Amino acid sequence: MLSCRICLEEIKKPASLPCGIPDFSNTHHQVSDCFQGHIFCSECIVQTVKAVKPYTHMQPCPICRSLYNVAPINLNVVPPNLRQFITPSVRRLYIDETPVEEASETNGANGRPEPPSPTSELSRLRAENIALRNNCAMWRKRAEAHGAANLNLLNFVRAIRDQAATLARERQQLEQHCRVLKRKLEDDQISRSERALEELVKINPAPQGPEMPDLLADSLLFAPPPFQEFSQFIGPSPDKTPTPRKPASPQEISCLPLGDPDPTRPIKRMKIDHLLTATS
Repeated sequence: MLSCRICLEEIKKPASLPCGIPDFSNTHHQVSDCFQGHIFCSECIVQTVKAVKPYTHMQPCPICRSLYNVAPINLNVVPPNLRQFITPSVRRLYIDETPVEEASETNGANGRPEPPSPTSELSRLRAENIALRNNCAMWRKRAEAHGAANLNLLNFVRAIRDQAATLARERQQLEQHCRVLKRKLEDDQISRSERALEELVKINPAPQGPEMPDLLADSLLFAPPPFQEFSQFIGPSPDKTPTPRKPASPQEISCLPLGDPDPTRPIKRMKIDHLLTATS
């Protein structure tokens, strides 16, 4: 018979605390029966709870010091279909002594248990060997599946790296081709501008005469337009009398910019003395 660890006597009205390790190996019992806590006398548990001052609903187990709740659960707040699974923290146990009697019958004359027979031991070892082989086969299949998955993942990573390298090379080639096209476009624009300049010089040749030597085409093309006097639009000043203007000479008319609507309009002569000095 079991003895109480509190009073050190034979257990009277045994009760179990919910501080044991759950045992789910027994599938023929309910879940609440799988929890096997420490067993004490019911009266000893009550005295232990009352001895704690101040009172608290969380009490430690006298053996493992695990906390358990002694407050009862109100079944009115629990649905009826779940009430059968609600068990109190301190449960009353009913110990059956029949297995002890059967075990005593199997003992020998000297009170020692008889050793198992060789046939039963051989059967047990064979069953254990078969179970180990089945487990080895199962783990071998899992290892092969895991290895195949890793191999596929490595192949996928390798393919991604190759694709990234290919894209990088294509990008470099495209950038180089773009630079070549840009340089070619700039060269085409420069050559087109030069041809347009040559055609413009051919259409509008530089004026030649005894008073004006040959000038460079660039100096005439990019020369500023001749300055014109706009005093005729402003009006004569009160202290000065307007002077009559002489008509422009043929050389001055030829120096007019293209598109002038009135080539006979008198203009001021261009200052080309420095050009004549440079050419002489």
